[in-house]
Amino acid sequence: MRTQYINVSRCIQLHYRLFSVVVLSITADNEISHLYIDGCEFTNLKNGKVWEKADSVTLSLTANVIAVQILNVGDVGGLLASTDTISLRTDVTWKVTTNYTSGWMNVNFDDTSWKNATAYGNNGDQPWKNVSAITENAQWISTENILDKSVFFRYHLKRRHF
Repeated sequence: MRTQYINVSRCIQLHYRLFSVVVLSITADNEISHLYIDGCEFTNLKNGKVWEKADSVTLSLTANVIAVQILNVGDVGGLLASTDTISLRTDVTWKVTTNYTSGWMNVNFDDTSWKNATAYGNNGDQPWKNVSAITENAQWISTENILDKSVFFRYHLKRRHF
């Protein structure tokens, strides 16, 4: 029997090069007010006020926290997002609150008192239609009251991904 050795370092380096960035596609009904990755704000969201179209942002593999504030100026509201290469999607594991707290967008902010999001349906379910670039299993999420007007979301990537 012959022993085969695998160059683990080379495999890890190759894997890292193949997936060194991830595209996050995101939208909100009615609008994304603020989007932060590790406390850095993305300000050039061309579809931020158009829930039927997703914006795409680059998410590095070293990212820790996604933080989003949405504004609901109509009836129901919510957040919908997913990535192209990893299994990140909006679901009930996201944290949510309606209370603004200074520093809420920063990596080290303590969100343990925030509730888990409530899911209101998958991408394409009524009252929404399908948003291209976002996976079908991504869920529209919000607080327990889908009519809340200003909602803050947080998601910790390091706990579940990469």
